[in-house]
Amino acid sequence: MAKSQNVIVRRSKMTPQDPCTIEYKGKLYDINSWGSHQLYGDMRPFGEAGPFHIEDHGMVMDSVSSACWSGYITHYLVDNGQLFLEDVTIMGQKENKLLFGVDPTPVDEKYKNRSFDYIYRGVHQPIDYSGKLKIGSGSERIGFHYTENYDYEFLEFHELLFKRGKLIEDIDKSEENRIKRNGLKEDIYSNLASKVNYSVEDVRECVEEMNKNGKIHYWQLSEYLKKKEK
Repeated sequence: MAKSQNVIVRRSKMTPQDPCTIEYKGKLYDINSWGSHQLYGDMRPFGEAGPFHIEDHGMVMDSVSSACWSGYITHYLVDNGQLFLEDVTIMGQKENKLLFGVDPTPVDEKYKNRSFDYIYRGVHQPIDYSGKLKIGSGSERIGFHYTENYDYEFLEFHELLFKRGKLIEDIDKSEENRIKRNGLKEDIYSNLASKVNYSVEDVRECVEEMNKNGKIHYWQLSEYLKKKEK
């Protein structure tokens, strides 16, 4: 069944969501649409998993983690211009159902540690999808936020447009993202500096170091600055 819409795959105002992924031109990308409801008017609810919806196949997942509202994640492949569903990783009890002729098997430790239980591996099902997938790799956090990356924070970023499962356009927005990040940085650092009564230079240095260390909370900034002084 063809679906035509701009899809929000990752959208959360709280816990960052486990990303759906896609292999494109031999490289792995996250599928990311944080903020796309503002850009494209798409207000799909939490738990959407892109061009494929497991509910359409008679299965309903029970999420056991706030990091995955839908209870499952998907992995796709673009091969010779065609979009394929490759893997579907699920939480909860094993579904006694085949998915495109594939039986679920237990996940490895990488997924088990993230509360997933079973995977439909190697489905390789062509997907008749019309719409947009926004994919990114590598990131540079701008300021502090406890969410998925905003589109412009990805170092490499593409908008892939599909028609009936066929890739019809690849819009590379990596350079546009770089320009936007650079434009936002000074405004954000200046605003933070006024709040914590430190110089813009001190704040810039600390924010960049904290983001590298994975500490992304604004309330940690003052404490971090004080430690730097000692």
